[in-house]
Amino acid sequence: MKPDFQTLLIGLVFISQIAVISFAFPIRTARYYAMLFTRYPSRDYPRLYPVSQGELERKVAIYRLFSFAIGIAAIAAFALGVLYLQQPLQLARLMLFSLLAQSLPAIFRMTWEIKLMRAFRRMPPPSVRSAELRQWRVSDFISPAMIYLGLGGSILALMSAALAFVVNPHNIGPIVICVLISGASLLRMLYLLFGRVTFDRSDPYMAQDDVFRVRQGRLRILFFGSAILGVYFAFMLVYSAHLVQIDLVYVCAVISVLYQILMLRDGYWRFRMLNSRDFSVYRSQNGAQSCA
Repeated sequence: MKPDFQTLLIGLVFISQIAVISFAFPIRTARYYAMLFTRYPSRDYPRLYPVSQGELERKVAIYRLFSFAIGIAAIAAFALGVLYLQQPLQLARLMLFSLLAQSLPAIFRMTWEIKLMRAFRRMPPPSVRSAELRQWRVSDFISPAMIYLGLGGSILALMSAALAFVVNPHNIGPIVICVLISGASLLRMLYLLFGRVTFDRSDPYMAQDDVFRVRQGRLRILFFGSAILGVYFAFMLVYSAHLVQIDLVYVCAVISVLYQILMLRDGYWRFRMLNSRDFSVYRSQNGAQSCA
């Protein structure tokens, strides 16, 4: 493969993608859990572990090994691509295929973290619970600008889907995906803004300030994520309808970079939460042991 600008660009982004997603982020995630287990062991903080600490340690180890294995495979794919592929676009497509494979450990991690959240909600509540008398609104957690961005992004995506269908009705697959995802996001945001919504606690023991931050984070993900997805869907639909002409090599590079930024942001948020969250509410009051 000729070492032109596009080839060098994709090569650098590909290497960064492998390093961040398959090695740096899993190592940082394992370090987060190691610090959590060291600072707040289950023998002293049984309410923090709705499943055993040993089970969590096994899940983290599997996730890290899974990520490393796919990372090594991605390195081999990159080396073969540089040696045998002829065009930068071919290498860019290989990079995206590798990105899909590298996302599998993240899906595995999210499944057991979701199960962990559900286990938290099934824990018996404390004997003395504080009642929330205030009627919360979305605007209490996020700014009006973020609300407008989220709504605008979903509406932009739906309008782009309609335009793409008029221009090229045969490209129905991406249009349907856009309508389903952006439509569901828009309905969810409207329901939170105008419906009768109850903001549940993540777990019955979480401190009130932490409850607020968790709710705020979830709403930021929904509204800001809807804005980002809306712009992405709008661009891809307009591009697929041939209304704009941009080299697909650069599109692939942007997708990879955005995914890496999201992973780095997630890692930063975890350590920030570890240093700011009030874990004293999970401490054993009578020497109780961790629940299995």
